[in-house]
Order: sequence, then structure tokens, then C-alpha cells
Amino acid sequence: MQLPNLDMLRSRIDMVVADRLVSAAIGDRLQCENQAADEYRAGRLWFCFFPPHIGGESGIERFFRSWGGEALYNTHERDPQTGPALSVIGTPCLIHARVAIASFKDSAGLAFKVVQKFLVGRGHATSEPSDHEDSARQPIPASNILRIVKFPERDFIELTKCDG
Repeated sequence: MQLPNLDMLRSRIDMVVADRLVSAAIGDRLQCENQAADEYRAGRLWFCFFPPHIGGESGIERFFRSWGGEALYNTHERDPQTGPALSVIGTPCLIHARVAIASFKDSAGLAFKVVQKFLVGRGHATSEPSDHEDSARQPIPASNILRIVKFPERDFIELTKCDG
């Protein structure tokens, strides 16, 4: 898995235009109107280290409903032309991967979550959520991809609870 950036998104948009999954006009708009260079998207692969359904509908639904991730759906999901075009491209997938702690910019947050989970497991109450999500800042080698779960596979539905 390569780190996303504006050039990568533009290349992917070119491919869906070439495959006639979107028109050239829609492709042009996607090329010009996106957040792929945003500091919280470029160069980051976001992972949740808990079953995705725990993130709730607001945390995962949009991601699986529109192609291109936040870099595109934040700008286009409510647009009457581009929004519907993004909703018919691709297949929603979950990627199970080994992610090196060293790939996180600041692993202190993770350390606190581990301690918190330990304390909760020992019966201590906490007001802070202990589920961890973070962004890797290094590419994920193919050998670290454990499996890809596609919609509508049973495991996808179980992990996302998308049937409810």
C-alpha cells in the first residue's frame, strides 16, 4: 500500500475515466476539486485497530459509500453530478494488515491506549475511549497485507454490521 497523495489520486481518476466508469467531464472535476493534498490525508494511510462497526455509521459509512476516500467524498458526496458517479465505482473492502508501530509519527497515543486497555481489563473505569486509530506514514509492504475482505462477503458484513 503506497502513501496517498495528489499524483496518485490523479492517476486513479485517469484510470476510471479511461475505463469509462466516469465521464471525462466528471473526471476533470474530480481532478480539480479534491482534498488529496490536505495535510491530514497526503502521505497517510489511516487504520482502525478495532472492528470497524465500533466506529459507528458516521465513522465508516461514507468511506464505503463513495470511491476515492475522504479526499473525494468530502467535496463531492452531496454534489448532484459527481456524488452519484463516485457511489458506483469499485467494491468496498477492508484490509487487514500488519502495521509497524514505527510507521506512526507519534506512538505515545498508542502507548496510552495499551495501558488504558490493560487497566480496563483489570476492572478500572475510564472515561476515555480505548480503541485506537492512527495513520501510518510509511508504505505497507505487500507481505504485511494479511487479507482483503470484500463486500458482500460474510466477514465484511460481520465486521462492519452494514446489514443493520
